[in-house]
Amino acid sequence: MSREFTAEAAHILFVDIVSYSLLPMEEQNKTIDWLQNLVKALPDFQRAIGSKEMISLATGDGLALVFIRDLEAPARCAQQLSLQISSCPGLDLRMGIHTGPVYHRADINENRNISGSGINIAQRVMDCGDKGHILMSKSTAEMLAQLSTWRGMLHDLGEVKVKHGVKIHLVNFFSEQFGNPEVPSKLNQKTNADPLLWAGKLSGSMSPSRRIVVMGGVGAIVLGFGGWFWPDISLLWHPLPARRHVATMMWPKETDPGRASIVRQSLVAVSRELARAEASDRDFLILESSSSWEYGADSPSEAAGVLGANLVLAAYLVPVSTGFRMALSVVDPTNPSNPLRRGEVRAPLSTLAERAAKAAAWLLGVRLASSSTTSGEDFSSVPAAYDLFVKAKQKANLLNNEGLDNAIELYQSAVRQDTRFGAAYAGLAIAYAQRYAVRGNQSDLDLASGNSKLALAYSPNSSRSKLSLARVRLYTGHNEEAITMFIDLLKADPGNEEILMDEARAFREMNKPDLEAKIYQSLLAQRPNFWPAYNELGLILRHQGDYDGAINKFKNAITIAPRAAIPWTNLGAAYFAKDQKDTTGEARKACQQSIANHPTEDALATLGAISYTARNYNEALDYYERARDLNPDSYVEWQNIGDCYTMLNNPAKTIENYQRAAELLAAHLKIDPRSGSDWMTMAYYSAKLGEQRQALSQLAEAEKRGALDLEVQLVKAECLVLLDQKEKAIDLVIRLLKRGLSPLFVELAIDLRVVMNDRRLRAVLDVVH
Repeated sequence: MSREFTAEAAHILFVDIVSYSLLPMEEQNKTIDWLQNLVKALPDFQRAIGSKEMISLATGDGLALVFIRDLEAPARCAQQLSLQISSCPGLDLRMGIHTGPVYHRADINENRNISGSGINIAQRVMDCGDKGHILMSKSTAEMLAQLSTWRGMLHDLGEVKVKHGVKIHLVNFFSEQFGNPEVPSKLNQKTNADPLLWAGKLSGSMSPSRRIVVMGGVGAIVLGFGGWFWPDISLLWHPLPARRHVATMMWPKETDPGRASIVRQSLVAVSRELARAEASDRDFLILESSSSWEYGADSPSEAAGVLGANLVLAAYLVPVSTGFRMALSVVDPTNPSNPLRRGEVRAPLSTLAERAAKAAAWLLGVRLASSSTTSGEDFSSVPAAYDLFVKAKQKANLLNNEGLDNAIELYQSAVRQDTRFGAAYAGLAIAYAQRYAVRGNQSDLDLASGNSKLALAYSPNSSRSKLSLARVRLYTGHNEEAITMFIDLLKADPGNEEILMDEARAFREMNKPDLEAKIYQSLLAQRPNFWPAYNELGLILRHQGDYDGAINKFKNAITIAPRAAIPWTNLGAAYFAKDQKDTTGEARKACQQSIANHPTEDALATLGAISYTARNYNEALDYYERARDLNPDSYVEWQNIGDCYTMLNNPAKTIENYQRAAELLAAHLKIDPRSGSDWMTMAYYSAKLGEQRQALSQLAEAEKRGALDLEVQLVKAECLVLLDQKEKAIDLVIRLLKRGLSPLFVELAIDLRVVMNDRRLRAVLDVVH
């Protein structure tokens, strides 16, 4: 008995595995499983499970998804598949999309099936593509072009003859992020395409990261130019946790020092590249690349314990006759003997780190940024020099600057081994510049400048060499020039957080907090887990008197990096600024945690301020002296000690310490005269020491340079009192209180005591309290 079938419009995505027939039979089955798992994870597939609005069909070397009502579903699925396979270099697909009539029918096993010209044409459209292509019929594209979501991604190709001489008008579906922009090889380049029909046009070629092919019968994957990756296909679909906090380490431990150095340096570069994926995957976080070996972690479980990771990316070098072969594995630290995923990379030394980064991204299921910054410029032909260089970089990258001195010593040893090692000179220059930023010693800045020149002489095209010079220009007060250099470096390496942080510091020195904050916000859009950006935003808010906002930012930084001392210190300072009596004890607890992580001058100084506020001047003096001992060149600590002696009624010691503070600050201003707040402090010192003419001149210089922070303006008020301009001082303090300055700051300012009984000031203080 014949049955009547009713035609129905369907929206079809046809998917084919390229070069499927060249794979060994056992790998064909695994690859089909691979594709099916990808498709099953698609949101549209998930929504349609059990629904009569979608039918999925196996086609031998691919599959078809037939949607009954949703016109956009095939395009969304194709786009998502293309994005996923760009980081899965073992799977090359081509896809075809068409809307046309189909019949619903049952197959021989009584399963739901589809037949009709709609699905036949979808397959013909797909057959016209090469790897990476998503092609669609013109009729389907015209419907999608009515929707703004897709309009700019549709690129006309013209007509092509397919099976039985049938002509189909094709459109290429791609953007910068997905698809293949090249004209399919089966098409005649002189087709009758209509360039006005679509918003986009054909241009460019595939990026190197997409030039990935399966080598039939071997199981090796070409990773761009000059590298090979062998995945363990049996582990490709072992599920990873949604939240992936990943530590990297060399494991098993390498006994050969040369190979160990290569693995460690490669992992530093791999971590840097993987960190860029944090922008697109907020559940993904790469933890400190050097900490696992710095803190003596011998196993994945120990590395995870040090850093709070739930996955470990382990690497070791396999000896081979030519080139280098690196084994990579993704390990659950609770069961390290059974890797979740693994593979091997083979490449020359100059590109090993770049190839390893791509392979690691694939194993971890993340998508790398389009630009890669790993290169061979860091390598030395002298193995001993390279080994020292690797160790120096590890020390330089430690939290809290605690490895900075050791890093400088190791870089110095590296350039003694290889006197033309440009990357080592650049590292040495950057380390000296960082130490200058921390301690303010002029000799460090001079050494940074000299080593930067050598870096540029031996590696003139190296980004690190150029960065070292930009750092020197920044710290010598050439802000505009430094910003220009940072912008040029960012053109070659967009999104580089180290360069962006330097650019933000330049804007800080130019007293442009809005531009500084925009950089930190853009960094967090790229890397939501980049704690230094939260820390710097907190500092901006604290200086503006928004203590609650600052506290939240510092807490964000601490959540991400609980071992870092700096955000704990700043949190304590923000709590103290908000409540100088520290009634809750939060300020003291935060500073004590900072010191437990790593003793810092600022944490000790804040504890000193807390004790000073409580009128425990001997305890405050002890904290301030400990802070000074950590940084004897800090004029602020000498001033704090002088204030303690004032309250302890020792005027000779007060003058002695203020004179030392003034000497240090004057020497600093000769080197770096940019900071308005430094000039304001210098004016205060001069007034304190009775040098009124100098104080007036320095006060004018501070105003010219924009010393506008609340706390800096309070220093101005103290200066005005010492210069016998008490009415101006009172007016200024009242304005500051109305802007949000904590009244306890005013009450603790030693030189404002003579005006504290002014009726206007007392009235405002009473209201603010």
